[in-house]
Amino acid sequence: MEDNLGALDISLSDGQRDRLGEVSQVDLGFTHDFLYSDRIQEIVYGGT
Repeated sequence: MEDNLGALDISLSDGQRDRLGEVSQVDLGFTHDFLYSDRIQEIVYGGT
């Protein structure tokens, strides 16, 4: 992101960068949510 913004010769405040990060997050959806659920993690790793 820094390189891309550098090409535009603009600056963003910390708050603007934080907001940009928030709105550009991708919902990883079902597969991620399922695989990282507590029950599946317990099955995969045996509760360790």
